[in-house]
Amino acid sequence: MYWDEVADEYSHSAMHGYNGIGNDIPKVKASQIRSAGMTNDEWLKSLEAHYNDPKIQKYKRDLHLINSSGKKGKLIKANISPSEAWKLTKKWAKEKLKGKH
Repeated sequence: MYWDEVADEYSHSAMHGYNGIGNDIPKVKASQIRSAGMTNDEWLKSLEAHYNDPKIQKYKRDLHLINSSGKKGKLIKANISPSEAWKLTKKWAKEKLKGKH
């Protein structure tokens, strides 16, 4: 999910598991994943658990592609919950693998 602005002081923190919001701090950098010794499957399951955590579902934002420079790209869907964003991200990835993007 892409955060153009923060609606309140906890929105961005919640998405990263900071300030006691959510059940864990998701690993998003390759170095974090390697340090934790996680397999790809373990990492994806941890992300799914985090983005489906009921404690963070009230924090809605827009889901965008992120381009290679790390900047916001094409809008996938606006004003959605983390769990919906996770579902759409998985759908996008499956379509990408099939050559639809």
